[in-house]
Amino acid sequence: MGRPLNKRNLGDPADPGFQVVLNIKGGTSFILNQKGSSRFTADDDGSGSQGLVTLVNEHFPDEVGEASIVIRVGVDPGEPATATSTLKIVTATLTNAGSGYLANDDLTFSEGTFTEGAVITVTSVVGEPAGSISTFNVSTPGVYTVIPPSGNAQGGTGNEAAFALEWGVGGIIITDAGGNYVNPPIVQISGGEGAGASAVSVLDTDFVESATVTSPGSEYSTSPTVSIVRTITERSIEMVKTLHNRTARTFQGNSYKWSPGAGFTGDVNAGNIIST
Repeated sequence: MGRPLNKRNLGDPADPGFQVVLNIKGGTSFILNQKGSSRFTADDDGSGSQGLVTLVNEHFPDEVGEASIVIRVGVDPGEPATATSTLKIVTATLTNAGSGYLANDDLTFSEGTFTEGAVITVTSVVGEPAGSISTFNVSTPGVYTVIPPSGNAQGGTGNEAAFALEWGVGGIIITDAGGNYVNPPIVQISGGEGAGASAVSVLDTDFVESATVTSPGSEYSTSPTVSIVRTITERSIEMVKTLHNRTARTFQGNSYKWSPGAGFTGDVNAGNIIST
């Protein structure tokens, strides 16, 4: 990379990893010396090609003679939140009305893995006083991680009732709240052989407290995968306008101090500089 000459306290000449990086057209460079608060002599990655460059705003350099120094501003992301999903009955269709049932009979499903089993309640029958099921409702949709393999119902006064059950996402369980969130992250639901489920996250201070299902979707046969994704606004980028004696002022009017090995720090919690 060549030997830095007059760094003016902008980095550690012995460690290229702690240099202030200049973005230039076609790549990156580093500062040889400073010609003004926003003008520098740059060395093109030690190739021997040197030139005078001026800092620009709002875009990465696209013209010879332009350069930029960018700072990622915001909170360090930290560990992401994680979550799992549970399923519930979203619709039930009677496929066998059975016989011997009474109104208000509660029917259950013994198979599957659940923390709350689904319940279908008979609301009317054909016959007096007992008979085949005429109408019903899903009184408890259940909380399942593994759904029953069939819709054969148990319980009540009758027998042989069966239903075609359709499953959707009933809940999101936060298994790790993560931290350092500025905005509620995006909840992505995928897999499970179904479609249409969606949810939104809820923050408590800077960690994910919960996620609320906004649509259960349908046709899920297994619990789908849940991903908690930070929004792109977690960290913003500011471009340096002037740089002198370890103090950088951005085009946004903020000031940051350069500390070799630690990057930029200042009025806003800032991360290390980045380059294209």
